[in-house]
Amino acid sequence: FLLVLVGKPFLHILLAALLLASVAPEAGLGSPSGSKKAELWIEKLNHIEVATRIEAREQLLGMGPEVIGPLLAALDSPQWRTRQSAVWLLGELGDRSVAPRIVRLLQSTAVSDVDRFLGVGTLEKLGGAEAQAALEAALEDPSPSIRNAAAASLAAKQRETKAPAKLKGRSCELY
Repeated sequence: FLLVLVGKPFLHILLAALLLASVAPEAGLGSPSGSKKAELWIEKLNHIEVATRIEAREQLLGMGPEVIGPLLAALDSPQWRTRQSAVWLLGELGDRSVAPRIVRLLQSTAVSDVDRFLGVGTLEKLGGAEAQAALEAALEDPSPSIRNAAAASLAAKQRETKAPAKLKGRSCELY
């Protein structure tokens, strides 16, 4: 019936648009919302093209707190780029509620030292008592890179708290 009503060329365009919406919802038609949209961007964190990964990070940061759940789930991804980007993004978002999960990542022997190293940086960004305790415990880590990163992070925090008020939060070049 539709073929007779609108004609064959229009029907092909309509079918192509419906197919596009089901295959690539971020293209506009049938656009997902919330965590589904975040999951689509998280998949792109492992893309071979650097520009695509950077765009995905920017999009996820722009989505704010709604991406925290999907990013926490991404910490268990088998893809190293996805895991490591998720750790970094969680630090950039700055929500301290993720600290317990980052502490578990830092203490895990099942993930790479690079993942754990990024966890140190995330805990430094998050701050708080739990992050501080985890960084202090990491000083005894079997991995030299984790021990060194934890020591550097704690030293940076100590310098920050001892800095004059007008310099707090500024880069080291100002000291």
